[in-house]
Amino acid sequence: MKIDSTAVRRIRHERAWSQEQLASVAGVSLRTIQRVESDGSGSLETNMALASALGVPTIELTFEGQTARPKTSVALIGIVAGASGALGGLALAWLGFFSQTMDTRERGAALGIVGTASGLVIAFLALLARRFFSNKSQGIRGTKYE
Repeated sequence: MKIDSTAVRRIRHERAWSQEQLASVAGVSLRTIQRVESDGSGSLETNMALASALGVPTIELTFEGQTARPKTSVALIGIVAGASGALGGLALAWLGFFSQTMDTRERGAALGIVGTASGLVIAFLALLARRFFSNKSQGIRGTKYE
């Protein structure tokens, strides 16, 4: 398991602890602390011991590259499938409205309803796409508990 060495070092410095002090409080060897701070290698037990000693949640010491991130291809497939389904549904609604015999007034009301529904669906899809792309550019990290 990768441990965020910069987070361990930063929190240790904030508390003005030496590596020896952290090792003693966490119940691990000095060599373990040196290894964690140099290359981030450590076991789950080491992560839990350090988090407990430093008074932080274990997720805060987990290497950022290890956190779950949504796969771009899966999210794009979801957006495309949703857009296709919505547009297909609207196309069927259009066909349903026009296949019946309607006078001009009814046809105008039907077009207004379908146009409004089309606008709402497209706006919703645009918001989903915007949210997806803004999350992708910012990166998503696990929740930080305080």
